[in-house]
Amino acid sequence: MESDRMPSYVHKVADVMLLDSKEDYYTSFASKHQVVPYKKLVVPSAMRSIYWKCYGFPATENNEILTRNKIVCLLCKSQMIYNRNTSNLRMHLQNKHKHELEALELVQPMPSCKSGRTDRRSARRGCKVRRRDQDAMQMCPVTSQNEESVEITESNLPHYLSDLDETTFAIDGKYIADTIAEFVIMDLQSPDIVEGKGFQRLVATLKSPCEIPSKSRLTEEFIPKIYDSVKEQLGPEISIINFEISLSVEDWVSSSGDTYSTVSMHYAQMDDGELQTKILSSIYCSDMDALHWGVQFDSVIEEWDIKVSRVKAIIVSSNRDEVYDSLIARSYTIVPCLGHTIQAACMEACFYKPEVDLIVKKCRTLIALVNLNPACNNFLREQEGLIECEKGGLQPDTPPLWSSTFTMLEQLLVRKDILPKIYITLSNAGYSVDSIQFSTDEWSIIADITEVLSPFKVAMTTLYEERIPLISILKPLLQQLKNVHLEKNKFDSKFALELKSVLCTLIMNKYNDPRINEILDMSCALDPRFKNLPFMNDKCKDRLKDKLKEMINNVAQATSGFRDTVSSPSKRSRLSGMEYLLGDLCVKNDVPSAQRIHLEVVQFECEPPITLDKSPIQYWKNNQGKFPNISKLALQFLCIPVCVNNYLNSHFNFKTSNSILTPQLVHKLRFSHQNNVTL
Repeated sequence: MESDRMPSYVHKVADVMLLDSKEDYYTSFASKHQVVPYKKLVVPSAMRSIYWKCYGFPATENNEILTRNKIVCLLCKSQMIYNRNTSNLRMHLQNKHKHELEALELVQPMPSCKSGRTDRRSARRGCKVRRRDQDAMQMCPVTSQNEESVEITESNLPHYLSDLDETTFAIDGKYIADTIAEFVIMDLQSPDIVEGKGFQRLVATLKSPCEIPSKSRLTEEFIPKIYDSVKEQLGPEISIINFEISLSVEDWVSSSGDTYSTVSMHYAQMDDGELQTKILSSIYCSDMDALHWGVQFDSVIEEWDIKVSRVKAIIVSSNRDEVYDSLIARSYTIVPCLGHTIQAACMEACFYKPEVDLIVKKCRTLIALVNLNPACNNFLREQEGLIECEKGGLQPDTPPLWSSTFTMLEQLLVRKDILPKIYITLSNAGYSVDSIQFSTDEWSIIADITEVLSPFKVAMTTLYEERIPLISILKPLLQQLKNVHLEKNKFDSKFALELKSVLCTLIMNKYNDPRINEILDMSCALDPRFKNLPFMNDKCKDRLKDKLKEMINNVAQATSGFRDTVSSPSKRSRLSGMEYLLGDLCVKNDVPSAQRIHLEVVQFECEPPITLDKSPIQYWKNNQGKFPNISKLALQFLCIPVCVNNYLNSHFNFKTSNSILTPQLVHKLRFSHQNNVTL
């Protein structure tokens, strides 16, 4: 193609060059990377620039624009700030999608400059058009100091290349260094990665020449600067919160083997329409007793000026007693993380059993031998195509995640009929296969495991798809698991019966506390998806409705008292003639508070439930005028997530990012990552 022979030396202006100083970049990073979720991309008819063919505003399914401060590139789905002009639109295309920009400007006429001179982009496009007629001459437009279009031929090409390369290198060098710092934070990578030969070769291949920041520069300059900027912006945002919030505590292990507890805050605002999560700090807790852990937790609360009375509950993902003892001693309501609860229950009830552990070891060995033998591997891929199952789906698990081990056994069961020929191929290659063959009883156990644990995998998938699942989904989910999926039937084997019984006991016992049950029941009643409470009998529903009215009344009184405090008495105005003549006929009768609350509750009960894919927080945002008191109460309970922040991501992506983080940077990386990036 003609365009393929175009010289690659083109002016590149990085986004970072728009900033006045290095500090501006770190401030920009904190706001630029807030991702706006959307269903569609919409371009208003008033946007007539040709560059809008490659962009759109994030919008809902009903084409309602969510924000006009962000635009999305259709080519790479990048989100960027919209500055009310098309300069940054074209700049992004020039930096990231050069060929698409050339094609776009070739087919669209460009306006001429107001000064009468030909627009530079038009001149460039003209150069490219003329180039088709003059194949012997390679031309690329650059801008001289007098802003005239200059044609570069083979004779003067080296002169322009030398000037251009020096400028481009100075710009791109800083841009690449900043981008690598963002990469380390976004993907929670260790700064050691920049010293790897493979990484250096990759960057050099993508852009050469360029300067890769050293590990010490990343750890001592880039990451701390970004961390300080993010923390500086987050402080005022948290300090003005005067409504109910929830906290979460998540234990994890670093690369050094030390245990950390990450403390996060969750809250819901009407303006946002969704649950917000902010990481506050990471507590070092190896070899510490309850007293020391509690002191560090108190220091986090004090540092961020969190009002303890506003903390509705704390979601905990931990196996250590000192965490629970410290929080209980401080009178917090503790709700176990559902993901962590299912993980612990599945491991104890199933995968820690000796007979299951032996099956898992056989499966891992079989997969390793197949992957090492090209003939076996090729045969397996061929057979997978014949039985129409996922090619390459049989992969080793990632301990200790129960879901990865479950997936491995599930994929093994699908390929049961292929294994005899696999064993023959391995035997011919000199491997001993007697120790990795499965007996009839073992196949029966594998089938029972996949059948009994399958609902739990579906449950985790459902939670993951909700992005930030709320506590209101927990009670319906538990009741469905208990009464349907873990219900015993006459066709169950002895192993399946025992597995169901132990799972049910381990999971349900975690949520038997009366304070936890009150939160679960109230959150369901205030969630427009589950407000009919199908899992409750009529007696429990009536009792919950009375409790709901009592809480709504307290909210109404608190709101009324606040209004009376802030409103100053105004001087009685002079009666108008109409009021003097007809005032006695038109007396305004205020509806008693109890009656207003009753009418509000009845109206909410008459509303049809929303579908399961709708957001309850968004519902209350849209209906706060209709239900002023219930909406305030709802956000007090719907600010609690059902899982800690990082569990669902690690569950499905099998990530081990936390384990590669060094103790020196662990908090700054996680803090900057979570408070700027939505995974």
